[in-house]
Amino acid sequence: MPALLDVADDLNVGVRTVDADDWEHDEAKGVCTKRSPMACQPVVELKARES
Repeated sequence: MPALLDVADDLNVGVRTVDADDWEHDEAKGVCTKRSPMACQPVVELKARES
């Protein structure tokens, strides 16, 4: 995740961590979802986990 956060602005991508209890993407560890309505950019959602 730190590497993604380092390049997110350069790629014009938002990043959001989703609590494991709220995760709706089965076994995926991360997905690119809809555009953020506020920033008009793609949003990468990452499943929160210990490691």
